[in-house]
Amino acid sequence: MIEVRDLVLRFDERAVLDGLTFTVEPGELVCVLGPSGCGKTTLLRVLGGLLRPTAGEVRIAGEPAERAWRRCAFVFQAPRLVPWRTALDNVRLGQELRVGHANGSAQRYLEMVGLADLAARYPAMLSGGERQRVALARALAVEPEVILMDEPFSALDADTRARLRDEVVRIWRAERRTIVFVTHDAAEADALATRRLVLTKP
Repeated sequence: MIEVRDLVLRFDERAVLDGLTFTVEPGELVCVLGPSGCGKTTLLRVLGGLLRPTAGEVRIAGEPAERAWRRCAFVFQAPRLVPWRTALDNVRLGQELRVGHANGSAQRYLEMVGLADLAARYPAMLSGGERQRVALARALAVEPEVILMDEPFSALDADTRARLRDEVVRIWRAERRTIVFVTHDAAEADALATRRLVLTKP
């Protein structure tokens, strides 16, 4: 599903990623683990086609990453919900932006993350964990082949983080989408991943 070969990315003369090679098989849940500043978020942006590498090759399902962005969906550290849209309409937003219209499945994805009863609520009426569930439902609703998750639970309390980790694993087992999940927490990686990719600072 994901092939990375000899990846190098430099900002000015500083190498953020230097000679990185790995693969992710279809349906894997891989955690990218490492300290702050080692390039975890930068790697996700390269995989999602948001940044072009300085050298090397990144392919998603055989396509160069910059042309395969429609195969991917992001879940960021902050939920990035539109405050004047309900939870349901925030889930529909991803479909509207990706394919130009909502296809009627948004409610199903809210049900999948356990928020069917809160579909009419606005983001300000939701807890932090509930907002992140909406963000996850929005990512799932565009039916991506790859979900790229950038420390999405880092701002939440420990109990909520644990519940959402369990939720991600449950959904992954049901959907078997390929997930690349960035974290700096080794325990979180152990709880989630089929495999860990450990980055260090170049």
